[in-house]
Amino acid sequence: MLSGPVVVPRLYNGHNKSFFLANYEGLRSKTSTNNFRNVPTVAERGGQFTNPIVNPFTKVAYPGNFIDPSTFSALATSSLSHIPDPNSTAPQGNYFVTFSLPTDSDQQTYRFDQTIGTHDNIFGRYTQTAYVATSQSTGGSFAEGLANFSETSKSVVGSWTHTFSPTLLNQARFGYMSEGANLEGQQTTAAALSALGLQNLYPFSPDLPFPVFSFRGNNLSPFGGDAVIQQFNEQPYSISDAVTWNIKRHTISFGLDVRWWHTYQNNPSPPELTFDGSGSGDPFADYLAGYVAQATALAPTPYAPTIASSNAVAYSFRYFAPWIQDDWKVSQKLTINAGLRYDFNKKPVEDMDRVFWLDPKIPGGGEYTANKSIIASGIGGSLYAYGGEHFPGPAQVMNFAPRVGFAYRPSSNDKTVVRAGYGIFYDTAETKEADDGGGYPFAEQVSLMDVSSTSLFPVTAALAPVTSTDLGFLFIQTARTHSPYMQDWQLSVEREVFAGWKAEVDYLGSKGTHLLGRVWENAPTKWDPANPTPVSARIPYPNIGLILDHFYDFYSNYNALQAKLEHSGRNYSAILGYTYSHSLDDKSSEAGINGDTSGNGPQNEYNFNADYSSSSFDITNSFVGSFTADLPFGKGKRFLAGSSRALDILVGGWEANGIVTLRTGFPFSVAATDINFINQCFGQRADVVGNPQAGGFHRGVNEWFNTSSFVQPAMGNYGDSSRDILRAPGVENVDASFFKSFALVERLNLQTRFEGFNLFNHTNFGFPNAGVPQSAALPNPSFGTIGSAAPGRIIQIAAKLIW
Repeated sequence: MLSGPVVVPRLYNGHNKSFFLANYEGLRSKTSTNNFRNVPTVAERGGQFTNPIVNPFTKVAYPGNFIDPSTFSALATSSLSHIPDPNSTAPQGNYFVTFSLPTDSDQQTYRFDQTIGTHDNIFGRYTQTAYVATSQSTGGSFAEGLANFSETSKSVVGSWTHTFSPTLLNQARFGYMSEGANLEGQQTTAAALSALGLQNLYPFSPDLPFPVFSFRGNNLSPFGGDAVIQQFNEQPYSISDAVTWNIKRHTISFGLDVRWWHTYQNNPSPPELTFDGSGSGDPFADYLAGYVAQATALAPTPYAPTIASSNAVAYSFRYFAPWIQDDWKVSQKLTINAGLRYDFNKKPVEDMDRVFWLDPKIPGGGEYTANKSIIASGIGGSLYAYGGEHFPGPAQVMNFAPRVGFAYRPSSNDKTVVRAGYGIFYDTAETKEADDGGGYPFAEQVSLMDVSSTSLFPVTAALAPVTSTDLGFLFIQTARTHSPYMQDWQLSVEREVFAGWKAEVDYLGSKGTHLLGRVWENAPTKWDPANPTPVSARIPYPNIGLILDHFYDFYSNYNALQAKLEHSGRNYSAILGYTYSHSLDDKSSEAGINGDTSGNGPQNEYNFNADYSSSSFDITNSFVGSFTADLPFGKGKRFLAGSSRALDILVGGWEANGIVTLRTGFPFSVAATDINFINQCFGQRADVVGNPQAGGFHRGVNEWFNTSSFVQPAMGNYGDSSRDILRAPGVENVDASFFKSFALVERLNLQTRFEGFNLFNHTNFGFPNAGVPQSAALPNPSFGTIGSAAPGRIIQIAAKLIW
């Protein structure tokens, strides 16, 4: 970093009025993770099974439970090489793999500040960043399924502050950013894709990884590429102006925030193939025979002829927010804060009106479209209707957000302060969830059930009126839009308990309303064994296949007690903080996180309340302690005070930092199988038949909870275990650093740093395998075991020049 006044000898002296800053930061980091996976046995890869299996197409039993490799499907023959052989006998899994996960980042910042006269100050800043990281993502569980995330941004910020008088000040700000964020999988080859025999899809593109192969019911790890591919960029602009006016005991602030931004997003996902044993009795046998329980893929249309346009949307957004705040100093002991903000988000507009939402008025279900041209051209047929607007739902015009609070000093010695506050905070539009460009005819998401691999995929017909075949999978908006908002409240007491020591106790609470989440809207009603009917007879919209909609119907609440002890002294400072909290909700994010059994909707789409439980990010107990200290060694210190100069250079002047983190683990659910996908349940949970924390087992990595307490629900039943019923292992971690500066020449110092992350190399285990066995014939030997952990000790040595 380089900073200082702008001085041009003999031309300009900018001391006290012109300043510059130039900064560069770079990071090159590589971590690794150890993971256990489950792969087919060598015998199963060769077609030999231990349980009875039948030909999924003829229903004739395979003699000796053996599938002749010469009869393997072309799909299996050409993709078997993507599944590694077993290399482990551990209960956590029969395949062990270590992933290397590098991270690179670079950032440049340039800033200029200028004072103009006695009343004006301006500043400008330019920042440019580049970030690249490899991570484990959704999709394949092996190296081929790793994801590469890259993000670049360029931003400009400017500000002008004008002082009208000692009591009146105005600040105007402007901001612009250009950001690109891409999530990419590992590249495959045209030959590897061609060998699978998948027809009528987009031509080979380096943007798409190998297809994803998943198994339901037998706990085999999925293989193939990363399932989530994202190409995203946005250009937000912002202008704000704020006036601060001091009037006697009042400090009144008011202003206006205006923002507008444009986004582009494309999610060209690879084909996904799922096998569940509904054909042969074993998911892997289905795979070998070429019987696919579910297949989805993007198919080209004349509106989207290339993968770059396959699922693309481009939205424009507008935001407007006036506000006012009054800080009233009632007395020397009491200050009251009150304010009001109005948040208005104009409904977004998609560049080509590629927006669809459900039309329940069409018999059997159909869609509204924002695009007049496809209706005028006849492409809408009997299943589309013009929606009459660019985006569904009513405009949200009543988003008033009041805030109120106070600070009170009850005693005259000013050692105690009581604070409290309440406020409402609205969320802006969920930009990245406004992704529905794949609707026919702009693209086509083909979704097939119970099909031979030789039939993947059917020919996409020339543009014609939409049919049910074109509506196999919908990712749409909802007409029941709301503005998500949070209500936050807090009460705190802060007191100086000793000289240099300050204690604080806080109660915090919040309530989330109209939170956004994905929902499978066309889920069938529960299967009744007394009156068995197919899925097609139990879904509300038989004209349509799967519908992934976005509902603003989720909610949350959070309560926490926090205690903090803080010391700031000459030789050391420390902060000790403890939080006891509980966060509850019926969905913890738009998609899914941590131990959710599914990221897309509750277990039972007709009973959201059954998913109300601990949030997937909930942490009951958390302690964080940090310190900074001058080590007491060397000249003038407590120890070795009489050191020679040489010894003092070695041992004197060192400083130390440390952070201690102790917390309980995240919650997770115990997953089960929706047998034969009879309820189309993507988030099936297990039945609980006992106390999972009861005795009778030795808790450890080989059995984290009492696995006998959970069983597979009967076909057609939803699991009765609650969401997030168990807790993963917690975290115990110590990070520390030791550093010292050496004076080289005048104004030039060399700082050396020795840093240790997870200094004591404590093993922080990951989530256990939480998939209950479907049956004795389809066991899960890894159920309850832990097969992953956070990185171990990382030692880092660094040097920094300071001038």
